[in-house]
Amino acid sequence: MRSIRFLTTLGWAAAAILVTSVARADAPCDAGFRASTPAERQTMTAVLQAAKKALPPVPAGWVIVGDDQISVTTSLCRDGERRPWNYSFGRTYTQVGDYESRQKVIADAGAATAAEFAKKQPRLDAIMAKMTKLSEQQVALVQKGDMARAEALNAEMAKLQAEYQKIADEGDSEKLITAAGKEANRDVEMSIGVRINAAAESQGSDAVSFALPPGATAALRWNTSDENADQGYALVLFGKWNRTEKIRWNSVYRNNVAPNAANSISVSIIADPNRIDSMVKSIDFKSLAATLAK
Repeated sequence: MRSIRFLTTLGWAAAAILVTSVARADAPCDAGFRASTPAERQTMTAVLQAAKKALPPVPAGWVIVGDDQISVTTSLCRDGERRPWNYSFGRTYTQVGDYESRQKVIADAGAATAAEFAKKQPRLDAIMAKMTKLSEQQVALVQKGDMARAEALNAEMAKLQAEYQKIADEGDSEKLITAAGKEANRDVEMSIGVRINAAAESQGSDAVSFALPPGATAALRWNTSDENADQGYALVLFGKWNRTEKIRWNSVYRNNVAPNAANSISVSIIADPNRIDSMVKSIDFKSLAATLAK
């Protein structure tokens, strides 16, 4: 039986807060590390606080995954300290208000599948009995050393196996289970990630533009679909970006901006396709855009 799958994509689901260090402690660092200053941390904290405040509150029947706290870089490698620092805040929401109804969808599909199988059981048992008897005949022939006659029964065994599989595959059980799993996964999780100074972002190959939020450079949305769930995505970019490939955007660094300030901002939204529009409208993009360094 399939259980509800919590959607995790683009790295925004393992925790509610995502913070990328300027340089990992285990990565090569020729110039050595230094601690970020109180003033630098204050600047980053102010940007992330604005990002957090810009996100929508928890809808009824939903909860926030994780502790929803802000964290900033405390140690950085001097090799890259003059380039824009990449830091972020993310929030993942999980729907819990309709848990019982989702479980019922799965349980009902399981019950229907079991009932369908029960109707086929007598025919399957009859064929299985024939297969068992035939197998016993083969074993007896092998014990007598009559390999030719034993192997001759393989064709009949294959015919019985094909007949068994044909009966087992009858009906809509597989489609029913797949549809139930997809329904149970529908609109169960949504996430928003705000990245400061990301070097690059990617869009779906079939992404289309939508009306630019206040101060935005680009706004795109696209959908994906598989047997587990339909998923909607939106990407909103602030600052200067160059589209270098069909699906790739590169941030343009400005030399006059402090590396710990917001040189660029990218907002990634992941949710059920029918919820994307309302999520976009619920984000205070105007306040978020105001955090961009001038």
